Amino acid sequence: MVKDYFGFKKVSAFSYTLFGVLFVLVAMVYYSFNEKYKFAVNLSESLPQSVFIVDKKPVKDVQRMDLVEFEYISQSGKMAFDDGSVFVKYIGGVPGDRIDFTSNQVFINGLPLAMLKEKSSKGLDLEPNKPRVLGDDEYFVYTPHPDSFDSRYAYVGYVKKSQLIGKVRFSI
Repeated sequence: MVKDYFGFKKVSAFSYTLFGVLFVLVAMVYYSFNEKYKFAVNLSESLPQSVFIVDKKPVKDVQRMDLVEFEYISQSGKMAFDDGSVFVKYIGGVPGDRIDFTSNQVFINGLPLAMLKEKSSKGLDLEPNKPRVLGDDEYFVYTPHPDSFDSRYAYVGYVKKSQLIGKVRFSI
């Protein structure tokens, strides 16, 4: 048995990794059978996190920069995802915010938020969303990743409150 300077048993990196994996598995099982929470998994590079615990209570109070899960409903024809696909994104714009676009940038209330691209990472044409003041039940969702498929583009559009599934309460 290896001990450190103070006589405590040293724990290997493998033990920490094993503990982390077991913790995630136990949490997944617990929350999978819990009616209040659900698991979401991010398979893209748009967010640094990949596993999320989402509170399934009806979303009432949404703030800018909340991480939310929402149901995708195409606003401008089918792109790469089916209606009903689920995404996790940040709330970038809330009701009453002014959203504007230049040739390559998105602004919220006059402040730059994100860059626009002409083509997706798969080479598909991307159509910028339309400028507007967000309505009472509309949100601008995004991630800071340059290849994020979000409200910058007409295919996603502005997300309605009815599309919000829940707020993310924990992520790793």
